[in-house]
Formats: sequence, C-alpha cells, structure tokens
Amino acid sequence: MRKKITDLSYLGQRTIEKRGKDGKLQRTRTEVRLKRHVNLTTPGTRFGHFLIDGVCINLISYGIGLMLSLFELQSTAEVTLFFVLGMAGMGVMRVLVGPFYYTIFEYLFGQTPGKMVTRSYVIDDYGDKPPIEKLLLRNIIRMVPFEAFSCLSDRGWHDKWSDTWVVPKEEMLELRRLLREEEKAPPTTAEYTSAPNPGG
Repeated sequence: MRKKITDLSYLGQRTIEKRGKDGKLQRTRTEVRLKRHVNLTTPGTRFGHFLIDGVCINLISYGIGLMLSLFELQSTAEVTLFFVLGMAGMGVMRVLVGPFYYTIFEYLFGQTPGKMVTRSYVIDDYGDKPPIEKLLLRNIIRMVPFEAFSCLSDRGWHDKWSDTWVVPKEEMLELRRLLREEEKAPPTTAEYTSAPNPGG
C-alpha cells in the first residue's frame, strides 16, 4: 500500500519527566518517530491566487459572453446595452466558466495562473497531481455558498472534501522525496507523536 503524505514521519526526541526515589524531577530524552506536518501554502498567498484567477476568469467569461452576443446583436443600441448589462451577464458566465478554468489548468499544469505566480501546486494524498475526476469535484465544490471563507483556515472545503492539498513547489518536491525514501526503508520505531516539523 502506498504511503500518504500524512503518513510521513521523522526521527526526533521527546523529553520524559518522572520523579526519582529522592523525589526530584528527572528528565530523560528518548528517540521517537514524530508525525511530519504538511507545509501548506499560506492563506495570504491563496488569497492572491483568488484575486489573480478571478481576474482571468472574468476576462474569459466576458470574452465568451461578448462573442456569443455578437451573433445576435443588430444595432449600435443593442451593443451598448450589452456592455451596460455586461457585468451581470459576466457573473452568470463566471459561475459556468470557473470550475472548468480551474480543472483544465490544474490537470494540465498542476497549477492555475494564480498559483504559477506564487509557485504553488495542487497535489493529492500521495504527492501526485490529482486525477481529473478529483480535480473536477474539487472545483465544483468551490460553488458551495460561502466556500471561499473556508480558505481562511489551513485548508478550504474544496481541499478537504476532495482530498487535495495546495503546497509550495519546494514542499511538493520534498514530500515526493520523503515518500520515495520511506517506501524504500519504512521506519522501525512504532511510537508516533504529533509535533512540529524540525525548523518549521
């Protein structure tokens, strides 16, 4: 069975405290295998993704809406009316375009234009690029009301419900390296403890 990125661990030390026969508190350090936490892209960076990708989606939506409307527009007055009402029409088009925009970019490149700017990638539980069906689910979930606010925490609903993660490029490469190493030589220490990553 393949290891998941949440199964990764590292060898660390834990301090054990106990009182000796003289009543004094004694501390000893022992080696334990600690759970490694996934270093996610920060909420601030993800907000940057939201803004950049939002602009891209709006431009695509407006362009599609304009092209479709030009087939039916006959007069200058109708063209003017289209531009006046364009924002409302673009809002509807954006809902339709958004999931496909995210899914296509993330399937082809592992990242959207917004994520390209910050060198962030979408990965699955195994550190790989998610399959297209998982990406489609991930990006349909974005349409859930108030879903955007869930991204203010460590992972948004569209990440948690689709078992996907958004991580910096350096973290993605490190996760893949660690997975390869652990699959070759699994740890022998059975004791696991939750603790921060060393130096992180």
